[in-house]
Amino acid sequence: MNNQINKWNIFDSLTIYQAALLLCASDPNDYQDCDECLSENLLPKDFNTYFSAIKNAILMENLKARKFWDTFEKDGYAYAFLENHKRQALKEGHILKIKEDSEEFVKSVLYSESVNWYNTIVKVSDLKNWLKENEWTNNFFFSSTNPSENYPDKLKIAIKAFETISAAPDEFEGTSTKDKISKWLEKNAYEFELVNNRNEPNQLAIKEISKVCNWDISGGRPKKDK
Repeated sequence: MNNQINKWNIFDSLTIYQAALLLCASDPNDYQDCDECLSENLLPKDFNTYFSAIKNAILMENLKARKFWDTFEKDGYAYAFLENHKRQALKEGHILKIKEDSEEFVKSVLYSESVNWYNTIVKVSDLKNWLKENEWTNNFFFSSTNPSENYPDKLKIAIKAFETISAAPDEFEGTSTKDKISKWLEKNAYEFELVNNRNEPNQLAIKEISKVCNWDISGGRPKKDK
């Protein structure tokens, strides 16, 4: 993944327009003029699929979002976006007054009946949870995730044990890699919850993990450990 797209990892919220582009592995900075991109058909091939999927999830209340509605002056010129929580039940032609606005800014406005989806915002954490629930993790939002996070517990422990022993093999007791790993796992059994019903080190689990750590790629144990 290029460094320009990687910079988007710093955002904790995105418009769904930006999110859909990132799912296409495209940098949203290259598509800043939304209207032009839509009218000139310049968006990535799968953009509409991803955009529609996110939009539908919001409509079905499977994904939280802060929706935006366009607001217009009486003469028809857009002057602001109105957030969902500020919109309330205002109808066309009502007077809009927001607490932080000065008296001079209060105007008579028209409200778009349709949500402006391109400026609707989602939290990245909520989006990732929704993607994960749908087993859709092969994309930008999980590209920086350590693959081992998805490994079974025994495999995680085996990797940790192997890396620990391999980093300084002479510092650990044992006559072979397998023996050293077995002793280390037994010593740290409670930390990794490798214990049986009697709250004693689970020797069977330790033996299985040690075997995995000691397996030669060509088959069997490494020759130096035989």
